[in-house]
Amino acid sequence: MITRVFLCRHGETSARARGLCHGRLDAGLSPLGRRQAVLLAEKLAAEELGAVYTSPLRRARETAAVVAAPHALAPAQLDGLSEIDLGELEGLTYEEAERRFPEIYRRWMQEPLRVRFPGGEDYEGLRRRAVDALDEIRRRHPGETVAVVSHAGPLRALLAGVLELSDPFGFELGYGSVRLVELDGARIVRS
Repeated sequence: MITRVFLCRHGETSARARGLCHGRLDAGLSPLGRRQAVLLAEKLAAEELGAVYTSPLRRARETAAVVAAPHALAPAQLDGLSEIDLGELEGLTYEEAERRFPEIYRRWMQEPLRVRFPGGEDYEGLRRRAVDALDEIRRRHPGETVAVVSHAGPLRALLAGVLELSDPFGFELGYGSVRLVELDGARIVRS
């Protein structure tokens, strides 16, 4: 049975997080982000969604609530859909991060797939937990259509994984964007 999964990025983050290193920083949506969530909900309104899953971070939860409302669904949170944990860089400006962690910052900018954030995680950890979350969703909803509201990092990892691409940064994933993947067992059928 084919499971259809709409991979959705949350709306724009509030000004509180702009200019800061934020993965797990728990900021909500900006006014524009709320409008983007409404537009995303409108795109998915005609779909027969069996479930809406979300990252537990506020910006994703707020977007997921708007997406789920027309379907009378309550979004289910999955930790595996969270953005990457930047550890000690979380909440710093980019200039502060570069000054305090020059080698980590350099690697992050030059080799983002190979850096482990002090007190946080690396891309491989992000990829594994995102893939595990998608696999759990697929197992729970065979033959159904679901929406997943997450962040650029996990969504890029999932798209690169299901399309068997080595570079997850080749995808443009704007705020409020959506990509459809169709899964048959553990194999992608179409994206």
